[in-house]
Amino acid sequence: MDLKSMLMSMAKEAIGLLFRIFLFKIVVRKGSLIIFMFHRILPEEGIDPFQENLFTTPRRFENQILAIRKAFTIVDIHEWIKNPLTEARACAITFDDGWVDNYVHAFPILKMHKLPATIFICTSMIGTSKRFWFDRLSHICKHITREELASSLDKTASIDQSLFSDRKRLFTVLCASAKEKHREEIEEEIGRMENVLKTKPGSERSVLNWNEVKELSQNGISFGSHCVNHTVLTSLQIGEAIEEMKESYQELEAQDLCFVPIISFPNGNYSDEILTKCGNIGYIAALTASYVQWKRQENIPLFPRLAISNRTSANSLFFDILRILKPARRP
Repeated sequence: MDLKSMLMSMAKEAIGLLFRIFLFKIVVRKGSLIIFMFHRILPEEGIDPFQENLFTTPRRFENQILAIRKAFTIVDIHEWIKNPLTEARACAITFDDGWVDNYVHAFPILKMHKLPATIFICTSMIGTSKRFWFDRLSHICKHITREELASSLDKTASIDQSLFSDRKRLFTVLCASAKEKHREEIEEEIGRMENVLKTKPGSERSVLNWNEVKELSQNGISFGSHCVNHTVLTSLQIGEAIEEMKESYQELEAQDLCFVPIISFPNGNYSDEILTKCGNIGYIAALTASYVQWKRQENIPLFPRLAISNRTSANSLFFDILRILKPARRP
């Protein structure tokens, strides 16, 4: 960490601590809801340096939720949407993707402290050995050579050769490019890269199975939709996007689990038309992956979320809350 980053981090810690102690109850109003977004909970040695924003260690996670519990009433998101707590400063804990480490590392902590949470899962992934395309791309970027990458990309594509001196930046560039493409195109391109690699990612299961989902459902964890394939919906034709959302809804509704009719948009991407179609399918709310302002599109509300990672300490968490200033609030 350079000096500038170190000073910035220290400032966030100090401001967050002061806000937490003196101003929190003034700035965060009763009747409001802040939704926190987690992804993966893994020990330090399991953290992928290319995707640090998705990871939190179990110890840091427990410290974060204990700090949250002291300041907020932690609620089940579905129950709050149906019946907001007007006299409480509420928050909800959510996880995206459905990683198996949510069961292995997050669940014991949540269970010990008797806290509710909601996991948004991709139904085609559950119970399989499939890996998310961005996880596969991370492995590729750690091992692929310039020649292998050039031979696997579309002939019209070009890659800045300087990126090979910074593999993390290479991953960021390729990931951003992939998010603009159709799911089939992403699969085809990543498949070509994997075919030229001599090393393959591990075969261990990375996502939940249905038995784990059902056990979690019996212990205070609810489940919502993250679509079928973790496809960025805005990269699809509207008919394809509707099928992604509808098929996931129907699969979750049919399973013997604690299903909440709420959708978390993959990558947070949506359009007004997609949001309206969610309501038509039966979803009662939708969630983004960032802290944009509250909005309602005809028949369905859209909630923003505050992302938390291993970089988020108990105090810097409150700095982030101060920065957004206007928590999600029912209009």
